[in-house]
Amino acid sequence: MKEIRIENLHFRIGAKEILRGITADLPADHFVALLGPNGCGKSTLLKHLYRVHRVQEGAVTMDGTPIDAIPLRAAAQEMGQFHAVDFDFSVEEIVLMGRAPYKESFEEDTAADFALVRTALERVGMAGAAQRSFNELSGGEQQRVMLARCLVQEPQLLILDEPTNHLDIKYQLHILELVKSLNIGVIAALHDLNL
Repeated sequence: MKEIRIENLHFRIGAKEILRGITADLPADHFVALLGPNGCGKSTLLKHLYRVHRVQEGAVTMDGTPIDAIPLRAAAQEMGQFHAVDFDFSVEEIVLMGRAPYKESFEEDTAADFALVRTALERVGMAGAAQRSFNELSGGEQQRVMLARCLVQEPQLLILDEPTNHLDIKYQLHILELVKSLNIGVIAALHDLNL
């Protein structure tokens, strides 16, 4: 994947206009930050990339292909999405979900999958939490687990929506340095100009 192109993107929820005429070329092999205050539409824009929202007006393409024409499995293998989950599993189970784009229905997790999980949890500083309940973690710990889930997806592009929320300054810097060290494309919504 080389480029994401957004052309004249509009998005409304009811009568409320969230995005108006957004046009951008986002290189998918660089670190791109979407900056702005809370509520300005950063997350809504990202949700178009990982297809939570459908394009109402305008266009979103990846390497010239309309985003809606890309099969979900293929898109999931290329893009790791950083977003919250609202169910309780162990940390290990949450991270293993990142392997889903590579599995057929009901396919068992392999030793290689578990090795990827261990490595990812080590990289985000959560190696000792594999068997803990995800819902018992602090907000910052949950953020690090969600990044580990992205890492095991082995994507070419990470889409991160406020990846440093709930993290103290040490882990904010650690997570951003880790993401930069991956040598893959990143599109991240941030609101802290210092980061």
